[in-house]
Amino acid sequence: ELFAPLNMKDTFINSPRKSNIAVARKYNSELKPLPELMNNTEGAGNVFASIHDLILFGMFNLKIGNERILDSEDIDLMHNFVNKNTLYPYYDSAYYGFGWYFKPDDNGYKIVWHEGGMEGVSSMIKLIPDENIAIAVIMNISNQQYCQKIANQLSRIILPEYNPSALNEVANYKPHTSDK
Repeated sequence: ELFAPLNMKDTFINSPRKSNIAVARKYNSELKPLPELMNNTEGAGNVFASIHDLILFGMFNLKIGNERILDSEDIDLMHNFVNKNTLYPYYDSAYYGFGWYFKPDDNGYKIVWHEGGMEGVSSMIKLIPDENIAIAVIMNISNQQYCQKIANQLSRIILPEYNPSALNEVANYKPHTSDK
């Protein structure tokens, strides 16, 4: 319902249906090979995609192309406030829409992103909607901060005047305390 209409031919959940698709070997932080790992969060984990397919998904989210899976207004809703009073607690000045984090103003640009990872894998897709830019990074090692750094460096190459903020997952994080 999603991969086929977007022509994402090299995307699958758990294992490829075609025998000619290979999956990169996963490595730990010491660059030692990991055994094949699966987790129990199908759909939230165990999704494999080529960089080309991630860009196709990014283009869909930028409303580039003729895919009619979601209305334009639904895509906008995913990239905007679900609750205007909620600041996503893990990112400084970032909010959470529906499946996407976003910053209304990251040094002059609205950015929308989602990142993923599990043992041996890091990924990020970053959108700069007003410029119709989609950036995707995938790595076969667990290092989300480096993945974010690469996405920001690519942002600077594409938009030299843009100085993206670091997406620091612990910036201004305040642990929840009970209301006793």
